[in-house]
Amino acid sequence: MFIPSAKTAVVLLSGSGVVAVPGKSQYSVRVIAYEIQSRNDAMTVQFRDGDTGPALGIRWTFNTREGTNTSGVMPPHFLFQTSPGNSLQAVITGTGSLDIGVRYFDDWI
Repeated sequence: MFIPSAKTAVVLLSGSGVVAVPGKSQYSVRVIAYEIQSRNDAMTVQFRDGDTGPALGIRWTFNTREGTNTSGVMPPHFLFQTSPGNSLQAVITGTGSLDIGVRYFDDWI
């Protein structure tokens, strides 16, 4: 079995936006670990399947310097994935910014 190479995306977002994009249109973003940390109070974030797709987990609420991380899983397992061709989006509310790091793979269908 082919085990893909993990990729890393690290972003600082002050509004909703793209966290990770699949390498090819037929691939999905398959998340194996993530971390989130808030730089401000009363921030929320939720991962979404593309611009208008379904939520991929719960909505996290953070205050300044609060965050969360996963212990991660080994490929070929994953925590959640986007639909083929969709980017991983973070829907953010609040005034401020969040640091988001994602480990993922997208090397096979």
